[in-house]
Amino acid sequence: MKNFFPMPDLFTSLVILTVSFAALILVCLWTKPEADEVLKSFYRNVPPWGFWGPIDEKCRLEDPSLEKNRDFGRDVFNILVGLIWQTSPVTTPIYLVIQHWREMWVSLAVCAVTSLILTPDKAHFPGFGASS
Repeated sequence: MKNFFPMPDLFTSLVILTVSFAALILVCLWTKPEADEVLKSFYRNVPPWGFWGPIDEKCRLEDPSLEKNRDFGRDVFNILVGLIWQTSPVTTPIYLVIQHWREMWVSLAVCAVTSLILTPDKAHFPGFGASS
């Protein structure tokens, strides 16, 4: 990028971020929205949290027993733990190569503990691991 834009890397990344965000908004405004049937199917199969009020109402008209996803806190916690987990398998071999043994073992331990935290349990996912 230095050949095209003579500016510090931080500013270059901000320019890229701004252009990408503008493109995202333009594409969202220029494309047709998905059909309600597609959105209702997604909502029933993957009960998302967020701003799904109109689709939720349409789905409840068809199936009054449908419940909203109330696991926002758990999902955010899993995202944060997942970010930490995702870093540890990357840092472990780096520490191995540069022979920082204590940091390598800490990274392995973090990977193991976060893997246990993220392992689905039967209480939240009754069909998990069931053979089909």
